[in-house]
Amino acid sequence: MNEMIVDFPGGARVDAHYGPYTIMTDQPAVGGGNGSAPTPFSLFLASIGTCAGIYVRDSAASAGCLRTESASFSAWRTTCAPG
Repeated sequence: MNEMIVDFPGGARVDAHYGPYTIMTDQPAVGGGNGSAPTPFSLFLASIGTCAGIYVRDSAASAGCLRTESASFSAWRTTCAPG
């Protein structure tokens, strides 16, 4: 297993280094950042979506029922107002 190193390159940036990859994050301007990279929460949502996508792709491929090159799915975040 590779070690993950998290560092703080400046401003509101937080980067994670894992194996040969660097995952960069930032906050939008209204959150004190520059918007130079996705927010950590956006990457969290993307990781859930890509995990689901791998499951769909592998299931479809093993069943032989779907050409994944032409498939996609959508997910979105909603904010619920208290009340």
